[in-house]
Amino acid sequence: MHRFCETFVEGEDLHSRLKTSLEEVLAHRVAELGDRISEIDLEKAIRDLLPLAKNYVGSSVRERIEAARALTNKGSVMAHPVLGVFSEQRFRLRRPLGILTGTIDKLLVSPAGNGEGVNVEIIDFKTNRFRGRRNSEVNSKAHRGQLSFDFLETPAESDVDRDLLMRAEIEATAADYQVQMQAYALAARDLIPEALNVRVTLHFLSPDIEVCLPDELLGRDVCAEAVDETMEALVSSSLPGSFAANPADHCRVCSFINLCSPGLQWLGTAPM
Repeated sequence: MHRFCETFVEGEDLHSRLKTSLEEVLAHRVAELGDRISEIDLEKAIRDLLPLAKNYVGSSVRERIEAARALTNKGSVMAHPVLGVFSEQRFRLRRPLGILTGTIDKLLVSPAGNGEGVNVEIIDFKTNRFRGRRNSEVNSKAHRGQLSFDFLETPAESDVDRDLLMRAEIEATAADYQVQMQAYALAARDLIPEALNVRVTLHFLSPDIEVCLPDELLGRDVCAEAVDETMEALVSSSLPGSFAANPADHCRVCSFINLCSPGLQWLGTAPM
């Protein structure tokens, strides 16, 4: 899905673009997946991914991406060399305990309102599946929108139990990605000196919901402290017991699954 979101162009057939994206990813990961590639039902995978693709195509996230791209195409980029839409943007930052590296899915850089500096939006696509959703809700406009980290304070309008379950899952998942997103924000502030405002958006493709990190978590010093504390914890944790297993969909393609009891147990109970 990440590859699809990076390469989709207005007017393309969704099925064809999904197939091409999946084939490109499989070709790139052939050494990692090995014989498991032959077990993948390409058409079934595309059918499973199609609702996510439709969510992305109809999302406000894509509208912002296309608006930023149109601004670049109009020639505004000539006024500032870093304006535009950047996909799969890799970065390297030197920190006290080592080198921080990462890849940002989408980086939108637009002019700041005062004519000086730029605004930066970091978009990270997430394909997590949540138990609180019904299949019929995949394309429901009622479940599209933007949430903040305090969205549980807003009462659900209908189907309270299921909606609260989904919202709780999304909140917990977003919290798990907080340091990753702070690392991206730190990279944007350090590598784009002209950045005046930095926004970080997690775009959950199912059910097409945006979660934005609060501004107080995106200050340069706050991000640097969070990243450095995480790196220190990693450096000081040398035993397997220091890293709790986190079984999820990634277990399906993990090269070490045969050595991981929690992962094998999860695969035995997870829905296909």
